[in-house]
Amino acid sequence: MGHHSGVRDDGGRQRHGDGEPHGGEDGGRGPRGGRTVLVTGGGTGIGRATALAFAAEGAEVVVVGRRLGPLRETSAADPRITALAGDLTVEGEPERIVRWVLETHGRLDVLVNNAAVVRGGPLGSLGAETIGPQLATNLVAPVLLTGAALPALEAPGGVIVNVSTSVDRRAWPGSSVYAATKAALESLTRSWAVELAPRGVRVVAVAPGAVDTPIGDHQGLSTERQAAVRAWQVAHTPLGRIGRPAEVAWAITRLAGAGASFVTGAVLAVDGGGVTGMAAGGGRMRIGELAAAAGTTARALRHYEQAGLLSSTRAANGYRHYADSAVVRVRNIRYLLTAGLTLEDVRVFLPCLDGDVAAARPSGRGLEVARERLAVLDARLSAQAEIRDRLAGALRQAEAAGVERAGS
Repeated sequence: MGHHSGVRDDGGRQRHGDGEPHGGEDGGRGPRGGRTVLVTGGGTGIGRATALAFAAEGAEVVVVGRRLGPLRETSAADPRITALAGDLTVEGEPERIVRWVLETHGRLDVLVNNAAVVRGGPLGSLGAETIGPQLATNLVAPVLLTGAALPALEAPGGVIVNVSTSVDRRAWPGSSVYAATKAALESLTRSWAVELAPRGVRVVAVAPGAVDTPIGDHQGLSTERQAAVRAWQVAHTPLGRIGRPAEVAWAITRLAGAGASFVTGAVLAVDGGGVTGMAAGGGRMRIGELAAAAGTTARALRHYEQAGLLSSTRAANGYRHYADSAVVRVRNIRYLLTAGLTLEDVRVFLPCLDGDVAAARPSGRGLEVARERLAVLDARLSAQAEIRDRLAGALRQAEAAGVERAGS
């Protein structure tokens, strides 16, 4: 694919293969002029689209990430893009990466902190193995990389673009740590903007909403679960569709461009109106409206509320997006009750129908209770089947006897 130049550490020792840059025909042969942009998480999604957008403007782009394969795919799309594998959470890597960019291109004008990981789960399931990688990648790594790059960025009056998310602007159960890291990144954006203004460095951020990226695959969500999440996102995005990575990349390149020279400390939402829709489009919903939407009665909703199966009061007094989820839950409650389950059974199995188990790992006790209740249901069904078979046999005998009497 062109020239591959090995990267050496300060002691002159050859680094492992994943630390080698991969670029176009003259990748790794020194400065080529123009702006130089460093994009983390550049192998897929928004990072790849951002690299391509900057390269299309004539910039030299270095994409960094843990996996060399996706980075190579990005660099193969444009000769101005160079791939450099590296783990920003490893000690010394931020400094090594910045040093390589300067040795190769002679300057650094724009830093895009895009790399992030998502590890979902309810509060009770969050352990160090879930929290640690998100803090290290989403928060600590941008701080260390930006600090290492600051002297280089200061020379040309550079720009730092942090990629946040609209998730941090609303309550999002199951993604609390991820949302918190992104909220912290936005706080850093504002603080750095003031701190670095005297040094001629601008700091901005973009907050994407629902965008078509491989984030669901990275989370390990099933195809069905991803489809359900997408459907929910579309329903709560005023523009009525999922965004494209190129649309976020457009915002990043514009904020990093000369035309935005008087913009710093700003966080631009690129979410199809999602946050605005959540804040202003809720409206109140009466109990009767909710009941009608769910195909039940207000009295039944009160009954479900007393049984602890949902909050009809919250659905009525809160935003409509909660009412929408309450409608689904009510329908699932009715489905289970119609199938002959008790309220106790409904409490156990309702989260499965609502998709809660798919979104987060259930507790060990929860699984134990579900298994016990399922065994009870199996026994009940077996007993019903036995009774049904006996009744069917008796009916056949009675019918046969009746036919014989009629024929005699």
